[in-house]
Amino acid sequence: LGLEDISGLADLLTPHASSLKRLSLRGNARICDAGIVALAKAFVRTASALEVLDLRNTGCSDGGAVALARALKARRDAGLPNVAVDVGENLLSAKGANDLMRECAVLDLRRNDLQGARLSLKNAPHLKTLSVASCAFTPLDGEAFLKQAAKSSIEVLDLSGNALTTVEAKRRAAKKNPKVVQKLAKITSKVAPQTKDDGPSSDALSLCARLLRSPAQF
Repeated sequence: LGLEDISGLADLLTPHASSLKRLSLRGNARICDAGIVALAKAFVRTASALEVLDLRNTGCSDGGAVALARALKARRDAGLPNVAVDVGENLLSAKGANDLMRECAVLDLRRNDLQGARLSLKNAPHLKTLSVASCAFTPLDGEAFLKQAAKSSIEVLDLSGNALTTVEAKRRAAKKNPKVVQKLAKITSKVAPQTKDDGPSSDALSLCARLLRSPAQF
């Protein structure tokens, strides 16, 4: 689905605004912000029966998230029920995430890269259930967020899949290095010593590359 498809879909959904409870557009990565904005304005804002909105992996970034948050606020101001929102596996940063947390009661942000993002629960009085699973949190991110959560109204918080300890963060960093390079780095360590941070030096990596290209020369 693209922008034109979403505009047409919103028109088709309008007659069902008082009966449709769940809408899933998951996996339509071409919708992007323009499509999310159109859907938020034309349908989400006034769909009185809507309870669940699944927009996972739809190419949504902060622009779409902000428009969606405004539509959710308009619903609340009109006395319409809360909508559980899933915007996992998208392109959100702190701006979009914070706007949605402020307006949602149930929100899934999993697999958005929020490492170092300044997420704030201070202005999220309605938020009860939140997933920030696999959002690339560092131990510092996790510690800061848990301190906020302890003072918030959140009842269910999913932080799974994040490196919340120093040991886990180091393990994941080490895992990113190709095993073949690690092995070759050990072989070449005598002629190209490792750096102070225990990673292979540029000389070692260069020699590894030569070994891979022409092993017969060594």
